[in-house]
Formats: sequence, structure tokens, C-alpha cells
Amino acid sequence: MSELVEDDDVRAADLVLTMTREHAREIIVMDPGARDRTFTFKEIVRRGEAAPRGDEPLSAWLARLASRRGPQDLLGSSPLDDVADPVGLPLSAHRTTLVLLDDLADRFVRVAWPPAVARVG
Repeated sequence: MSELVEDDDVRAADLVLTMTREHAREIIVMDPGARDRTFTFKEIVRRGEAAPRGDEPLSAWLARLASRRGPQDLLGSSPLDDVADPVGLPLSAHRTTLVLLDDLADRFVRVAWPPAVARVG
């Protein structure tokens, strides 16, 4: 179920994950200060795997990942960054999306909280 995002929610969030570039753009337009902590789910995994966190603070890692974006990286839509919405499609499409999101979540945890960091705190 989708819900409207409020300005206060965005300001309070350490990280904002969206399913599409369009949603990420809407968040950044709502709060330009959220640029360094707003990513599509696929984008943060892709960028995080290319530049894992290590022992730096989460906010510094997110800013480092965001700094590698070019202006075109949030324009349009992209299968590289967007998770397709299965609404209105057969149950198999919903299952495929679920498997994708589960995989992205596992990969995100591995790059955002590598084992050495997870043991420390």
C-alpha cells in the first residue's frame, strides 16, 4: 500500500529509499536537503556495491554515494534504477518483484553494514 510522504517524514529520515527515479525526484523537490540521503532501492545497492561503506558513518557514506551522481542520474526512468510496479499484473509478477526486493534488501544490508562494522556497533 502506498502512502503520501510528508515533509516532516523526509526531514526526519536518515535514508529515503524509493522504487523509482520519479519518486526520488519528488522527494528531492520536496526537500532539496534530502538529496544526499534519497536513492532508489536499486541505485543504492548498485552504488553501494561499487563503494562499500566500511567504518564511516552512514551519513558520510550516503553523501559519498550521492556525490558520484551526475545530473542525468535522476532524470527519466531507468531499468537500472527503477523497480517496476506489478499492480494490475498477474500474481507471478508480484512474486518476481518480491524476490527482487528481498535480494536488494540482503545486498543493501551487506554493503551498508559489513560484518566488521556490524560487530562494532
